Amino acid sequence: MLTLSMNESAAAALHPLRPAAALPAAELHDQPQISLADQVTLLRLGMAVADVVCGLVRTSVPGAPIRCIVSANDTNGVFRFHRIRSGERWGVHDLDRYRSDMVVTVEDQPLRAGNVRERG
Repeated sequence: MLTLSMNESAAAALHPLRPAAALPAAELHDQPQISLADQVTLLRLGMAVADVVCGLVRTSVPGAPIRCIVSANDTNGVFRFHRIRSGERWGVHDLDRYRSDMVVTVEDQPLRAGNVRERG
């Protein structure tokens, strides 16, 4: 079952989802700067990569739970993924604690008996 979570700033920026755009380079104080629109583009690209990574894991290691974490701010974008293991916690689970970053997590975990949600 695929689960998508995001902090408040990512939710606001991604709703409604806008078409992707090119990422022009800009600099401020000798440091690269990524515009808000381009940060959203990075999040969308990261979500697409997460979908592919989850699919590859599902195919090669059936039943393996995986978490992908995508984040972007005004200087960089980051994509991480790892296998979810019982008793291990990665990152801050209250995504709104990331004040300067937009963060999206994508989790793919096998459904357990009695844990099926119907779409409607």
